[in-house]
Amino acid sequence: MAVLLLCGGCAKKSADGMYPEMTPEEMAPSPYLPADDGKPLSRNELIAMNYKSGFMGRLSDKDEQEVLLHFKYFTHRWRDGFERYLQRAERYLPYVQRVFREKGIPQDIAYLAIVESGFNPNAVSRAGAAGMWQFMPRTGDVFGLERNWWIDERRDPYKSTVAAAEYLLRLYEEFDDWYLALAAYNAGEGKIGRALDGTGASDFFELCDLNDRLQGKAKLKEETRKYVPKFIAVARIMNNLERLGFRPLDFSKWEEPEHIAVAGGTDLSGLARAAGISWDEFVELNPAPQRQATSPGSKVTVHLPKEVLDKATAYLKSEKSRSYAGWAPYTIRRGDTVAKISRRTGVPSREIISVNKLDPKRLRIGQTILIPGSNTRNVQAARTAGAASGGVYKVRSGDTLYKIARMHNTSIKSLRAANNLNKNSILKVGQRLTIPGAAKGGSRGSSGSRGELKARSTYTVKAGDTMWSIARKCNVNPLALLELNRMTEKSKIKVGQKIKIP
Repeated sequence: MAVLLLCGGCAKKSADGMYPEMTPEEMAPSPYLPADDGKPLSRNELIAMNYKSGFMGRLSDKDEQEVLLHFKYFTHRWRDGFERYLQRAERYLPYVQRVFREKGIPQDIAYLAIVESGFNPNAVSRAGAAGMWQFMPRTGDVFGLERNWWIDERRDPYKSTVAAAEYLLRLYEEFDDWYLALAAYNAGEGKIGRALDGTGASDFFELCDLNDRLQGKAKLKEETRKYVPKFIAVARIMNNLERLGFRPLDFSKWEEPEHIAVAGGTDLSGLARAAGISWDEFVELNPAPQRQATSPGSKVTVHLPKEVLDKATAYLKSEKSRSYAGWAPYTIRRGDTVAKISRRTGVPSREIISVNKLDPKRLRIGQTILIPGSNTRNVQAARTAGAASGGVYKVRSGDTLYKIARMHNTSIKSLRAANNLNKNSILKVGQRLTIPGAAKGGSRGSSGSRGELKARSTYTVKAGDTMWSIARKCNVNPLALLELNRMTEKSKIKVGQKIKIP
């Protein structure tokens, strides 16, 4: 069986996402086994240390000592950090407990989210694990958590909780022991299975005691050996919060959000505005989307307060919610500049810069940006309109054969054949090209202008509008919009001006 790793650790947000890096105060504590602070336990702390849940058996003095060190760390030195964990737990713990209860998982296992991330859905480990349950990419894939340029469902606190429950159940079914299941959650079931075979141990603590029998990479890492004692300490604290002087968890205001299916290409920032919540509030509710739009090719689930459901539903039924339906990712290649990408895609440089908040001087090879207006029905309409323009096109600055072919709904091969061009031919500004498949009688002669599209409506320019933003609002192809209004990419518009919409 393949090893599926799920590692905890310090949270660090990638620079390519839309969330800020976490501060050190928000990160999970790093020591695998904290040092003793030398402070004796109070009477209430002693009572809490003696807590046992249904699956927690009696531990040896040595194992109890390791639990004690974690217990004292969280209740003494890391107390402020643990308080922050509790604040986040109020948002997610009721849902986690419900899912675990429905699946027959002991309720104390829900506190594993504290060990993994402190209930932080934005946590990212140095090993690449992400989300509240710290799924590694491969493990997330196995349990159906979508992960691409647009979204990372490992960060979805609801979907990842269901995935974590399914994984924990599978581990328990394999090892028939919750401590071993927890160790496997950290190290992978293959690692724990091989360690059991190599030592002949029958439970987790015996496995740790016999770890020296294993050789090289077969040995359990310190992180895994201290993982279960840390969890036991957390469970004892969580079951004795008031006794230990922590503020009790308050679930009186908790309400599970509505989980809404959203179509591909949806403008999420527009959805937030329509629902009457800020973008920051939307992001807090929905850590999984990595862009302000959903992927054009797939549906996703967003989470919203129940009281905004009607407004959100109305927005999603409207055409304006699909502003990003034809947008597509583009990966920067060696030698790319914004100007080259603009010529290659037919999208004005200023729009590429604006949409992606780019610094044109700092493009990185492998960086992915968003290109508006690709793969929509309106692109096809613009191509068809160009093809019926009269058979002649006058080359302009920035044109390429690819751009011209796409504009006129033909292929580069056909365009070369019609104009006796080869792969080494260089286009010149003012050069006239014959467009294959165009109507022969419709040419406008040497001007090379194309035929007109018909307007179906008009749009009044508002402050801050550009022709590209108008195309997006009206869900039309930008090239067709420029064509209909006899404009170029450099044309200026004024507030109050009437723009024809194809």
